[in-house]
Amino acid sequence: MKVQVIASSSAGNSMAVWSHGDCLLLEAGIPIDKIRQAVNGFSHVECCLVTHEHEDHSSSVARMIKAGVDVYMSDGTRGALGTQYAKVLKQDQMTTIGRWIIVPFRTAHDAAQPFGYYISDGQDNLLFATDTYWIPYTFGNITIMAIECNYQSELLKTNVANGIVHPVQAKRILRSHMSLDHLVDFLAQQDLKAVREIWLLHM
Repeated sequence: MKVQVIASSSAGNSMAVWSHGDCLLLEAGIPIDKIRQAVNGFSHVECCLVTHEHEDHSSSVARMIKAGVDVYMSDGTRGALGTQYAKVLKQDQMTTIGRWIIVPFRTAHDAAQPFGYYISDGQDNLLFATDTYWIPYTFGNITIMAIECNYQSELLKTNVANGIVHPVQAKRILRSHMSLDHLVDFLAQQDLKAVREIWLLHM
């Protein structure tokens, strides 16, 4: 399994996961032409998984579906987007799409029904979680992590005190995004023996 980060920021998010020439997309929050160019067309894309409805993760969902890509999300996200042609995944229920085994799990974000994803190609296991201030699970046999590390708590406080970050924005960040400290706590609870890569997202 190979990870290709196409974009990761509040301006837009998209990532491709490759296995034996097949591609699974994560997020559709940048222009579709940039996604198409990054993966050299959609002919080998088996599906796209979307975590939640915020525009920096979902802005190209309708165009992806129109282009023939199967886009999956939670029922709450589909309702929030008003995207009737998106496909629905159920929380904690394993689904097989092509070569991919996918298990959605709940995350903690200010969205309708946000998901993270545990993804396996039968050899590697990827944990994907972004836009969440906490993950209330432990996972086994993870080989690759792609996980949010949005801010450092003391620096955020300093930026609020110096007028760089508005207090209202800081309050939202604390309740919707993962700090470095929370990430370290999360990693301390996991069995990391098999992990060979950790990608930090949405920094």
